[in-house]
Amino acid sequence: RGSVAESQQQAKFDKYRFYHEALIHSDSTVKALIENGLVADAPWPPGFSCATFSHAGPSGAHFRRNTIASPAVPLPPFYHVEMGLWGPMDVGDHNGFRYMFG
Repeated sequence: RGSVAESQQQAKFDKYRFYHEALIHSDSTVKALIENGLVADAPWPPGFSCATFSHAGPSGAHFRRNTIASPAVPLPPFYHVEMGLWGPMDVGDHNGFRYMFG
């Protein structure tokens, strides 16, 4: 019985790792999905660390070009928008969608 419970717990930890990797190694995003009920049974694994995340740059990949000539000139709303597309992954959507924007 102990090994069944351990393997079930390990499967839950693996689920957390999957979402962590699928969501661009963003623990805060995974936490928000769990808190909002979009991801279930994916607890934080004890002693969790991510080798990829620890080797990555602190800011990620940003494709911004600053074209404003003066900081006194305000940018219009939505002048610059960044978006992530995650997938394919099982997000439990009842319509079968497998991608998420964020």
